[in-house]
Amino acid sequence: MKKIVLSSLLVSTLALSASAFETGIISHVELGYVGTTGNTETQTFTFDGNLKRDWEKHAMLIKADAAYGEDSDVETKNKYFIEGAYDYKVTDNVAFNYIAAYKKDKFTDYNYQAYTGPGIKYKAIKTEQHVLDLTASALYSFDQFKIDDENDDYASYKLELKYDYKILENLKFNQELNYRSAFDDSEKYFVFSKSAITTKISDILSAGLSYKVDYINSVADDKEKSDNTLAFNLIFDY
Repeated sequence: MKKIVLSSLLVSTLALSASAFETGIISHVELGYVGTTGNTETQTFTFDGNLKRDWEKHAMLIKADAAYGEDSDVETKNKYFIEGAYDYKVTDNVAFNYIAAYKKDKFTDYNYQAYTGPGIKYKAIKTEQHVLDLTASALYSFDQFKIDDENDDYASYKLELKYDYKILENLKFNQELNYRSAFDDSEKYFVFSKSAITTKISDILSAGLSYKVDYINSVADDKEKSDNTLAFNLIFDY
């Protein structure tokens, strides 16, 4: 399984880099790993990647997030997420936005989750040191549960924050935070946070440390609400 995971991550990285060089699309790839040995043997592999293209008033972004973990050769984490977004710039600071996303996590109550819908993006801060983007979306959400393959579709909303802080020329802090909830059920909500610090090694290579929190409020009694991942990352920017 380890070879499969590593091979998949390598293939994904090469595919993104090839696409970037051939088309001029900006790509960003993070490969992460944490391992422990001794009384327990644990390993966690993570992948973050995105492709972005801007032209005139338009922008397209595709991003993916995946994680796989083992504890003493027993699978403990197996999840992935992919989201596509389109922006149409109205002013320098405001853009209309449309997103579509799909998420699958083997160790939750869901077979999968999906959502899509329009929104608006606002660039609240843009300086040499600080960049802050805020996005609000109205969504149609669809969840399929593992129990009897039951389905639930509902109207929801998503609030998202992305903050970049250039501490030094070669040292950056990044924070992503989003909150998604059903309009008619305040107890049905999901939170995702990623905090990362990166240092640049060369024009295309950086190293970093990231901490992710994936929180589901409504879960079965035998499930944990929060899934947390700490990873050391090798980062490629093309």
